[in-house]
Amino acid sequence: MTISKLTLAVAAALSAGASSSAFAIDLYVDVKTKQIYAEPGPRRVLMGSFVQVEEAAAMAAAKPAESAELAAVKEISK
Repeated sequence: MTISKLTLAVAAALSAGASSSAFAIDLYVDVKTKQIYAEPGPRRVLMGSFVQVEEAAAMAAAKPAESAELAAVKEISK
């Protein structure tokens, strides 16, 4: 019985973490002062919807390119 509770707790924790990165935020800019706001208001124009980007995912995606470039440099320097 404790294994199923543990499994349920782990699944809930993983799903809560995965769904938190799916949120987007709408940003507005005041046309007079050029300040950025998260809520619409007078003189504010929608800039767009923005999603948080994880730096770790960007770094992981860049690593194969960096290692390929490093290998090319090593080949040239031989």
